[in-house]
Amino acid sequence: MDLGHNFVLSHGSCNNSKRDFLADIPHLEQWVDRNFNHADVLQSYFDDHALPYDLATSEKIGWWAYHQVEGVGGHVWSGKGDPVLGLNEGWRGVF
Repeated sequence: MDLGHNFVLSHGSCNNSKRDFLADIPHLEQWVDRNFNHADVLQSYFDDHALPYDLATSEKIGWWAYHQVEGVGGHVWSGKGDPVLGLNEGWRGVF
């Protein structure tokens, strides 16, 4: 089940370009900042629209997913039209 904090608005072509890759560190930083800086607004919206959410769970799943990609030497999406990049350990400081 998708939790509210995991949803990110994106342009259709960016979403298609990203495919099933995790986002590179700058995108991850924006996601974490959004969830922290707008916590009250997001929670209110999720409550008003009966959307399930649990930030701690979303962050744990995110950490797990990035850990898996790093562990296998996988790649992350850096942006529309940009190549995928190898994930470095810098993601660990974001969470």
